[in-house]
Amino acid sequence: MYFDQMFKMNHSTYPFRCSGIKSNLASVLHLALQNRVEDVSLNELPANVRLYRLFDELLNKQFPLDSPAYPLALKTASDFADHLNVHVNHLNSSVKSVTNLTTTQIIKEKIFEESKNLLKYTNWDIAQVGYTLGFEQPSHFNNFFKKHAETSPLKFKNAF
Repeated sequence: MYFDQMFKMNHSTYPFRCSGIKSNLASVLHLALQNRVEDVSLNELPANVRLYRLFDELLNKQFPLDSPAYPLALKTASDFADHLNVHVNHLNSSVKSVTNLTTTQIIKEKIFEESKNLLKYTNWDIAQVGYTLGFEQPSHFNNFFKKHAETSPLKFKNAF
């Protein structure tokens, strides 16, 4: 019903159609929020899923990075395990049982995605991007990026 109204309004000559569409969209969003299913309580989930969710939340809270002055704090599975007060092997087995990926694979993929965003959307130089992502040497970042993107960070950045 709302979508039909928005479609018709968009194709009309009504001078306030944008406001009408925004109102309908707000109604749809409020309806979705009102009817959303509550998240399952963390306590009701198996221990491995709870630990994975905590790890995932901690990982995603670090991004996006907005300044070279604040480099990535948690970079390794061991860093996350220490922060979550569990043994790294326990974290690794929990993450692997839920995702079929290793903790390191997930962290590296997230770092790679953020590196692409930083190269595309910031004016930071390659060394700043690498340092902010936790690479102490620009050559280490270059090797990491080439391995994942099959191109250098400079060529990737210059393409945008």
